[in-house]
This record gives sequence, structure tokens and C-alpha cells, in this order.
Amino acid sequence: MRKNKWQKITPIVLIAITLIFFYLPIILTMIFSFNSSRSLTSWSGFSLQWYQNLFNDRSIISAVTTTVSIAIISTVIATIVGTIAAIGISHTKALFKEIILSVNNLPILNPDIVTAIGLMLLFTTLSVPKGFTTMLLAHIAFSIPYVILSVLPKLRRLDPNIAEAAMDLGATPWQALIK
Repeated sequence: MRKNKWQKITPIVLIAITLIFFYLPIILTMIFSFNSSRSLTSWSGFSLQWYQNLFNDRSIISAVTTTVSIAIISTVIATIVGTIAAIGISHTKALFKEIILSVNNLPILNPDIVTAIGLMLLFTTLSVPKGFTTMLLAHIAFSIPYVILSVLPKLRRLDPNIAEAAMDLGATPWQALIK
């Protein structure tokens, strides 16, 4: 059955409208970030004063540094722990695997703010001083379920005999895991 002209164009138009709806405010904010006026409604000339103020403010630079370091450290740790957990989960029995995956999906299904408040209450109850370490632990806890969810399907497609073959050829168990 042939599609008429409107059936071909309609999805393209809907995608274009959706992209404009999502990205136009971002583009306008980027453009008006170079405005010399404080107003977002009137353009009064090109200026870099807001960026100069941004890079001269030590508290903002400190916040960006903390954010980037939390992101990098938590990503590396969550990737390593999540991958090892996914390997362990893939080698368990079916019933135990289903239980673990159900528990793993809880943080994904929960709104992030609920998990964050739960972790804050946990740290408060255990009298752990809140700071960089607790924020890092919370981000790792947020990320591990997503890593497990991403790695498990890849492990299912992997030949289970590869690690044994690598060890038969002289690799240590650690080398077989890493490579």
C-alpha cells in the first residue's frame, strides 16, 4: 500500500516541532548569555561580562570542579563495580538472578529525589558527616544499577567459554576478566 504525501511528511514535521520545542529555549539562552543587559527580553549588545564574572567567581569554579570530579570518579567506580556485578549476576541461578535484578531495578524505578533523600537519611542515621565522600557514594549508588542494566545484555551475547579459553591459554583469572 502506497503512502500519500501527508503520511510521509507528518512524522518529519512532528519531529521538527518536537526538536524546536526542546532546543529553542536552550539556543535562546545561549544567545542571550552574550547580552550586555540583565534582561532576557531585550538585546542591548554583545558582551562577555557574564562569562568574565563567572570565571572570576571562586565559589562557582569550586562547584564546577567538585561536580566534574564527582562525575568522573563515580563513573569510573560505578562502571567497574557494575560490570563485575553484572558478570556475577550472569553466572547465578535463574531464581537468584531474578531476585537480584528486581532489587537492581528499584533505584531505576524510584524517582531520583526519593533515593537521594533515602541515602541522606541513611547517612544521617549512621552519623556519617555529609560532604564530598557521601555525595560520591550516592552518585555511585545511583549509577551502578544503570551499568548492570547496560552490561547484562552484552554478557548474554558473549560466549561463556571465552574466559575459560583465555585461562587455558595462560591468562590469569584477572587478565581473563579485564581483557
